[in-house]
Amino acid sequence: MYLKEFEQLIKSNHKLNSILFFGESKFYIDYYSKLISNRYDSDLILKMYFEEYDYEQAYNHLAQSSLFGGDNVLIIKSDKVINTNEIKKLISVTNSKDNSFFIYQYLGSNHQKLSKNFNSKDNSVVNIRFFNPYFSDAISILNSRAKSLNMRVDSYTIKYLYNFFAQDLGLAYNELNKLSTLEEELNSNVIDRLSYNLSTISAQAIFEDIITNKNVITDIVKLLEEGEDEIFFITSFSAFIKELFLFFAYIKLHGNINSKNILGYTLPKQIEQKRANLAIKTLKLKHYKLILNQLQADELILKSHSKIDKESFLISSIIKVQSLLLQ
Repeated sequence: MYLKEFEQLIKSNHKLNSILFFGESKFYIDYYSKLISNRYDSDLILKMYFEEYDYEQAYNHLAQSSLFGGDNVLIIKSDKVINTNEIKKLISVTNSKDNSFFIYQYLGSNHQKLSKNFNSKDNSVVNIRFFNPYFSDAISILNSRAKSLNMRVDSYTIKYLYNFFAQDLGLAYNELNKLSTLEEELNSNVIDRLSYNLSTISAQAIFEDIITNKNVITDIVKLLEEGEDEIFFITSFSAFIKELFLFFAYIKLHGNINSKNILGYTLPKQIEQKRANLAIKTLKLKHYKLILNQLQADELILKSHSKIDKESFLISSIIKVQSLLLQ
């Protein structure tokens, strides 16, 4: 099931018994799990994260009667696939008892067989795959969050915040929560002054060095030691290349630079000019397709192979990208 279909079920208060959330966007998995579970009494929610999963405890929680007429909610969050028979029994309980509800947040990549268990003709048991959000969808979520926090902020600043965190919706969303305590109106200057993401800023510099074929291995290793995630590095690098292509296309079409028209917000002049130089003078049109195809393939491998040496694989991926730039 796709997100829009699921949202329609939510809006119509459709009776849901069991839900599987999975896919590329961990933010969406957490966001919609919280959105649904917040409807229930927190005292009746049993959360089992990763190694905490215990089938007997999970089953008994769903099967027990509620003394106060509430709903027994089970939330399992794991990157491992639960035994198929155990899943079927947990789902079966929710189908037979009106006061039981099951959410499975699956963070792994082996979802083909798993998703088949979360399916029913009446949509009481569903599976929802979350893809990384489009730019407009991410901005809409951040705008809604800012509104719910009664923040004084315009859409331009929301876009600035999102790009400040390299279009990582989770980081931008959490930063909004922190900035909501301010009494002043939120703008780009406030974000520059108070929001500081070392990994994001360092990564941007590394991306530029990669494209100009500098030796970046030491810098990448240092970034990973600081806690950066290999998959996030590749997805952020992909976003950076896509942003450069927007500059490339706009300059070729209009013959000038205008970051406001390209990105929706204005970059400082020196950064705007640097982006333009990288987009037009450093990269050729063929490089964009070659690099993005390479990064997409490597991202899939990282997500599909849990036992791979991710650091070594990331470094080899970047070396391959730099070799493509010589073509």
